[in-house]
Amino acid sequence: RNTIPGVDQLFVYGDYRGGVVPPGYYTARLSNGKQITNCEFAILADPRIEAEPKDYEYQARILREIEKQVADIHLSINKMRVVRDQIHSLVELLERSNEHKDLISTGRDAIQKIQSWELSFIQIEQQTYQDAIHLSNGLNAELLDLKQKVDTPSPNVTEGVKERLQNLTEQWASQKALMENILNQDVGTFNKIFKEKNIPALIIPKVSAF
Repeated sequence: RNTIPGVDQLFVYGDYRGGVVPPGYYTARLSNGKQITNCEFAILADPRIEAEPKDYEYQARILREIEKQVADIHLSINKMRVVRDQIHSLVELLERSNEHKDLISTGRDAIQKIQSWELSFIQIEQQTYQDAIHLSNGLNAELLDLKQKVDTPSPNVTEGVKERLQNLTEQWASQKALMENILNQDVGTFNKIFKEKNIPALIIPKVSAF
């Protein structure tokens, strides 16, 4: 399966690769420039493991759900960082022109809201595997840790895993709702004021030799 998208300069103690897939028939596609070759193959269940096909399918479904949530978290962080950087650039230009104090203040508030939102559920201080031992994990790392527990040859998903996934899912739903509120309210207010002031697309800073 596809790898999980990452976040720039965000270390996570976990595996971004897709998890195991259930036994069955698959097609591998190899490409080299314009040359494409397909190869069919089969994945067989380990005969030493007592499990039904439905167990493997359920394991795969849980893994897909975890991977989907981590991807959603990372893509949302990347989106909010793009928004934050755009506002920051505009605020810097407005500050140099020494005008539109209310818009500058609104922009600063929006930037602070975005930064606080990210820091409330993501651990940015981890830089090495050793840090992962001493610093608390972020929500994405907790999901990846859960993925590691499910991503095993045995397809038996425990009740503890199910409960933990439900808990983490609820946490992300809360954070995602907060993100939408920031975009609609704080960023929306900034955009509204910017539009009302009819500020030109190119802002020329005021300069003085003395």
